[in-house]
Amino acid sequence: MIVAVSGPPGVGKTQWITRHLRQHNPDNARYMSPKTETLPLDAAWLGTEFPKLQVLQLGEEAQLLTPLEGITYLELPWYLDLAGIEPLLQQDECDRIALLPPNSPETPWHNWANQTHSGNSLTFSPNLHTSPPQVHRSQLNGQVFDFASLAVFWFELLQGAYGEVIRAKSILEIASGEAVYGDFIQGQINEEFAALDWPQWLQGRPQRLSGLEICGYQLQREAILQTLDDCCLSDEQLHHYQQQIRASLDLEPEVTVA
Repeated sequence: MIVAVSGPPGVGKTQWITRHLRQHNPDNARYMSPKTETLPLDAAWLGTEFPKLQVLQLGEEAQLLTPLEGITYLELPWYLDLAGIEPLLQQDECDRIALLPPNSPETPWHNWANQTHSGNSLTFSPNLHTSPPQVHRSQLNGQVFDFASLAVFWFELLQGAYGEVIRAKSILEIASGEAVYGDFIQGQINEEFAALDWPQWLQGRPQRLSGLEICGYQLQREAILQTLDDCCLSDEQLHHYQQQIRASLDLEPEVTVA
């Protein structure tokens, strides 16, 4: 069975899939989000939350043509041509889920879906497809950030210093060796960065996914890239931090339970 989920940016597609996985707990489940494979932030987050979930990567799309005794989740980004993916959806029994803000105006998703669910409350323009927002992606694999500087950048970004941001998400590496997840939706109460349950990376530059995706209007791309670069640690700084952390971990006393 295919469960295809689509809707505007920030409406809660990944969180809907998360709830569905927890409620149904399928023995076999796989996930893919077409046209996001070059920076699969949602896929990485879901793979952390559900280690048994088969997350399909770039180049593995052909596996979707093989029916699965379980559930195939397709998270369809708002800019995807729904007509173009229709042949795939017809390969198997398919639930087409449109997630839309409460009291949403009529949209192309209404005609496409066989189920409509209320998602996050958004300031949602019915002209999203005819006057779409910009999408900025920064692939940041191997970059490590000074957390204090990163927190200032993130705050300024969300406050509009680099344009109007309606959605932002990120997985970023910090000097402690942790990877942190940032998640912002305009008009919502958003938590601070949360540490991902990934191994602490304390030897050289991390060799795993890291990046930032921003959706909004009048985004100042060059200024964003320059500020991110200013927040990054040099090789010498990174080596220094990692030496300190490894030394502190080596010196931590073992706790003996009597």
